Amino acid sequence: MITRIMLEQQKRLAFIEKCANIIRKELNMQIPFSKNIDEIIRKIGGKIEEGKTERNEISELVWNTEGEEIFIIRIMPQATKEARNFGIACELGHLFFHTNYFQCIQNSSYEKKTPLDRYEEWYFFDGINFALNLIMPRIEFSYMVEACNNNNEINITKLAQHFETSANSVVIRGEQLQEFYYII
Repeated sequence: MITRIMLEQQKRLAFIEKCANIIRKELNMQIPFSKNIDEIIRKIGGKIEEGKTERNEISELVWNTEGEEIFIIRIMPQATKEARNFGIACELGHLFFHTNYFQCIQNSSYEKKTPLDRYEEWYFFDGINFALNLIMPRIEFSYMVEACNNNNEINITKLAQHFETSANSVVIRGEQLQEFYYII
């Protein structure tokens, strides 16, 4: 049972990485992620706004019921730049994997938007892993690990600053890509 779940996770991670790469390329996303993210969100029919979230989480994705935008990514006002970036990237993962966003865009039928199912089995896994892939693409990440390596000690802080994300996110991504074997 554990092996089947692990294989399913590996396949899902590979799919998420492919999707993130395609989306990053098609939308001309830059590194760091925050460089042009507001413009990109507008380009795909959404907007980012600061405000209280329904569950007091850093970010949330909501369908817009008034105005021109299809969706809104709401960010808590006290979120750091790093948390804001990660939250936006997670919500994009939820938009692409857990709604009928692409179907709505293709058919211009925005009134038939599906609600977000926060309890779907892969909801958090997909959002977090999409964010990791979107913010820290594999090739750029590997390059930066080499640039931040000093006698086999990797400067996590410098990596986090480069990608404008948290040190925890960098560590998770480094372990995921097997770039880190031992961190001091």
